[in-house]
Amino acid sequence: TTEIYTLSLHDALPIYLQVISSLLKLQSQYIEDEGAIKAIAEGRNRVHSMALLHQNLYKDEDITGVNMKEYFTNLIEGLFDAYNINADDVKLITEIQDLTLDIDTVIPLGLIANELISNTLKHAFSHTAEATLVVKLSESEDKLLFQVSDNGKGYDTDIIKKENKSFGQKLIKSLSAKLDADVHVDTSSGTDVTLFIKDYNKTS
Repeated sequence: TTEIYTLSLHDALPIYLQVISSLLKLQSQYIEDEGAIKAIAEGRNRVHSMALLHQNLYKDEDITGVNMKEYFTNLIEGLFDAYNINADDVKLITEIQDLTLDIDTVIPLGLIANELISNTLKHAFSHTAEATLVVKLSESEDKLLFQVSDNGKGYDTDIIKKENKSFGQKLIKSLSAKLDADVHVDTSSGTDVTLFIKDYNKTS
């Protein structure tokens, strides 16, 4: 008996994402430029963010919404692993409201989270004792409040607003506009980036 197997979109997407991640990793082994190697590693983290989104989206055959508490927990754990961060070295505080958001909201928000948390883990704690990372998500007065803050060395308050910055920062700017989000950056004590998101949708 000949059996013919077909892959649904549900089945195929994780395979495609794994292949992309593997290809990026393989390509990095043939590159000597440190900047290019870092760029490829950051690309792999973005692919990982999308893979987690897919995993959460289809886990219960619910293609309409993603539970943000579970999604962000997995995303942060993956980034700690990617940057070889020991939980004993960086104290993590999460306050994620139990919200289920639609896919059009989660895609840009997840990528923004990936960029902000990655920036913190890469740059903030080089000379910080008792390093602390705080990630918050809540709904208040018809807005989503998303916050990533740390007690590290801080950076230029114009880092997200300027056009001549890195790809990651341009990505944050573009995705924030898609969510109709006001972005506030405070560097008075470490770095605190807060998004006040006006264009979002919840699912039941």
